[in-house]
Amino acid sequence: MIRMIRYGDLVETPWKNGGGLTREIARGGPGEPAPWRLSRASILRDGPFSRFDGMIRILTIVEGRALTLRVGSSRLMVEPLCPVRFDGGAAAEAQLPAGPVSPLNLMFDPRLHEGRVEVLRGPLERDLPAFPAGNRAVHCVDGDPRVGRQSLHPGDTALSGPSPVRVHLAEGAMALLVTLDRRA
Repeated sequence: MIRMIRYGDLVETPWKNGGGLTREIARGGPGEPAPWRLSRASILRDGPFSRFDGMIRILTIVEGRALTLRVGSSRLMVEPLCPVRFDGGAAAEAQLPAGPVSPLNLMFDPRLHEGRVEVLRGPLERDLPAFPAGNRAVHCVDGDPRVGRQSLHPGDTALSGPSPVRVHLAEGAMALLVTLDRRA
């Protein structure tokens, strides 16, 4: 079964520090922080990220040019469509040398899940097999990819669980495939 989440239906939540907005796409389980969360952010100005102790973050820029991410004592240049994984509990700060950016964020508790983000570029026709131990999401970056019989537009996300599903991207279309495995 595929659940469609349209970008226009997402609710914007301002960051506590005023530096951006978050639009939650999906989350798993009760509690705060949830065992996993998928969201789309708008980073509007330089500043710190909220800390999520015990979580891993994978940040992938889908709009905008780049950001410099300081995580602890490390400094990373984050380019568009290049997923970056880091400790969600570490002190992290974004600098925007080329203006605002919009990343897709996957956060998960590594004791319970393992996550990854893969960039898909069209033309592509791919069967995603049955996936009984987790979840998948296809997030549209550009073009109108299809997941099963459902079309996505930029910013839309298709969530699928244990059933097999087919992904089709025409020439020039781009999407992110997010995979979240439950640990045994």
